[in-house]
Amino acid sequence: LTTSAIQVSDCMTISSPGTYTLTASIINSSATKCIEITASNVIFDGQGHTIDGIDNPSAYGVYVFNSSEIQSNVTINNLVITDWGSGLWYRNVKNGSIVNNTANSNDLGIVLYSASENNILTNNVANSNNIGIKLELSSNSNTLTNNNANSNGHYGILLYSFNYNNIIISNTVNSNTYTGIHLVS
Repeated sequence: LTTSAIQVSDCMTISSPGTYTLTASIINSSATKCIEITASNVIFDGQGHTIDGIDNPSAYGVYVFNSSEIQSNVTINNLVITDWGSGLWYRNVKNGSIVNNTANSNDLGIVLYSASENNILTNNVANSNNIGIKLELSSNSNTLTNNNANSNGHYGILLYSFNYNNIIISNTVNSNTYTGIHLVS
């Protein structure tokens, strides 16, 4: 049984499991959360398209969070995210994947927040943000491999000392203003 992907062409909330594909770029969105994902077992494929904001510091390009349950198996891939307060935000998400995305010119490029665990971040580009990739508030046992976090205003990759068992392998972190990989104690 093959299920076809649900086509997305504008900002929306995804509240049901399934595969979703972005069919066109979204430019200069004034949404607070352009793509909000509240379900588990979601694949969101950007197909190389862009989700672009208007530099609102409290807005999110992709926001993955459900206040009533822990989400799992959420995959975001092949997406370009620009001009948001936070480009791609996982909050309390487990066993997800963030693969082949570009998060440039945001305040925060890619964020794992509040007990986001066992996620895989691979082959992402997080350049020219204030912080490229940020793990905070008990985000444990995540794996970051082959990501590029260059030319960010502060840090390429920022981790907090109360995060445990994160694995960082073969990432490129050049020309960041403060440090490439920074551990906050």
